[in-house]
Amino acid sequence: MALTYLTWHQRLQLNPALADLNDWPVVVVDALPPRQQQAFRRNFRMVGAVLRGQALQEVALEATVTPARVTQILNRCLGGPAESEPALTYGLVPYNTQRQRERKAPLPQVGRRHAAGSACAFRRLLREAPGLADGLDAMVRAKLADSPYSQRIAPRDLHGEFKRLLAEARWPRDRYPYTNDDLAYESVRRYGQRLVLRVQAERHQRGTPAGRGTQKGGAGRVFERIQIDEHRLDVENRLHLEVDGLRHPVRLKRASILVAVDCFSDCVLGWQIALTAAPNQDDMLLLVANCLTRRTLLPLTAPGLSYLPGAGFPVMEAPGLVSMGIVEMDNAWLHVADTLATALCDQWGSTFHQSVSGNPLGRALVESVFGYIATHCTHRFAATSGTGPQDARREGARNRAKPPTCSLRTLEEALEVLLSEYNVTPKADRLGLSPLELVRLACEQQCLCYRSEAERTAWQPFKYRQQLRIHRPADCHHQAYVNFEYTKYTNRTLLDAVTDTHLYVHYDRRDIRTLEAYTLQGRPLGTLYASPAWYRFQHGIMLRRRVFRWVRREGKRVRDPLSAYFRALLAGGDDPAKALELLRVAHEIAPGQTVVLPAEDSPGVARPAPTASQTGLRARYAALIHGGTSHDDTN
Repeated sequence: MALTYLTWHQRLQLNPALADLNDWPVVVVDALPPRQQQAFRRNFRMVGAVLRGQALQEVALEATVTPARVTQILNRCLGGPAESEPALTYGLVPYNTQRQRERKAPLPQVGRRHAAGSACAFRRLLREAPGLADGLDAMVRAKLADSPYSQRIAPRDLHGEFKRLLAEARWPRDRYPYTNDDLAYESVRRYGQRLVLRVQAERHQRGTPAGRGTQKGGAGRVFERIQIDEHRLDVENRLHLEVDGLRHPVRLKRASILVAVDCFSDCVLGWQIALTAAPNQDDMLLLVANCLTRRTLLPLTAPGLSYLPGAGFPVMEAPGLVSMGIVEMDNAWLHVADTLATALCDQWGSTFHQSVSGNPLGRALVESVFGYIATHCTHRFAATSGTGPQDARREGARNRAKPPTCSLRTLEEALEVLLSEYNVTPKADRLGLSPLELVRLACEQQCLCYRSEAERTAWQPFKYRQQLRIHRPADCHHQAYVNFEYTKYTNRTLLDAVTDTHLYVHYDRRDIRTLEAYTLQGRPLGTLYASPAWYRFQHGIMLRRRVFRWVRREGKRVRDPLSAYFRALLAGGDDPAKALELLRVAHEIAPGQTVVLPAEDSPGVARPAPTASQTGLRARYAALIHGGTSHDDTN
């Protein structure tokens, strides 16, 4: 039965819905070779103009091609057999084969020459040789499944299995591939490469939930799937420490960046810099807070930096940001922390999806954002570390002898400009829409569950509650106390009035100098205060834990571990790693605050924080903190 071929115009008459380009499949333009990307965009513009009703001759004139060329591209997209589906967007890809070539002539045979030669002979051999294709497929699948009886899938080993399968099938020795000197070695090698890619794609799809949305243009809703990951920045920075009126430039080790990306719109929801090589759960909570609470763009101080009109992040303009649906992360320890699960799952109604270990392709979208940051930002600085030890872009030995010219503040501003600009950059694979525009359209057209202003205001990811035991020493001269994070908290008047053995405390993870006490029935009692050594500076849970780990590691018995930790950091200020930790500590400590602490013998009386008049390096560091610890200038 002869096939009926349709032109593009006849196809539109039979199915007028194909005139809407929004219903065509999406092709990832960035995956095409650079030479084909420009031709694909030109073809897309021409086909879109014709389908919108513009005259074919006018379209050809604007694109500087002939009308016949425009007709040819339209037929590639919409023409073809009536019994098969049209190629649509795939017909716009230059040099893309619409139909797989098949060999009609018989296979080459010894003593019989054919004009077709060996063209498409291997493809026909796979169809005619019994068990050949299944055997090669089984070999590849066994190796990718890590079977203990699998073979390597190197080209030589695959060709050996190919010859064994031919002998097992009793293939005639006078027919192809025995007519070739290399026994189709090159064909087997190329077939093996395509087979490995196809099997890996099938395995990835089976291990991925339906509607994952990691591919651009996938169906779904905005904020339905969010990818979060962290990456160490490929650049080192500079910090100026001011001690006794002298400014000392110090090199900082590479910091880390945490990014959250929406899979539906490819929009960056938020980012956060962590001044460490290993971010913790508090850094992740800061990222979540940046994504879900209103904020403004960073003020720019570096010369030459400016924001594009309309640049920003979804949280800056969403009427009431919807909750994150499924949050996709790897299985790092900070991603399985109870604090993160409480903030997102319990309080915000999200669901965690943690991919298989060592499989970054499961979060290809957020990994592509890290590549975008490296290409357009971090790899452009002279102090870049490149992608590896052999990268030619790495900083030279002469420059490494002195601090970099880029400060941390400049890097933060550059990242803010870069990622906000990324959100308003039109993308060809998004039909010319920017990620932020796609988010706006989705919020207008999709049925989403918004959070009320009261819910968003009441959401406090750093506020937690914990039940503690009240310790009552037998000696009446000692006060009752509670233990929290290696430290005693007390308030004589408060604890002596409590008859229960336990109580609840409410605290902020970023500042644990005080605890708000409540009875087991929920009645407020008052404030519990840490010991004076821990009350001097504002600090969070993670800083206190780091200090106690340092004390245990160094084997020191000190009355003031916080001061000893500061002194060790200052002593090693020239070490980039210690300088980065010093800056991290300085960011956690609030400068210029008046500390309120009850006297030991009179609860409720305020006393000021220690001043810089105290002698020793501890007093110098206290003055440093309260007088402006770090000067992260842009000069």
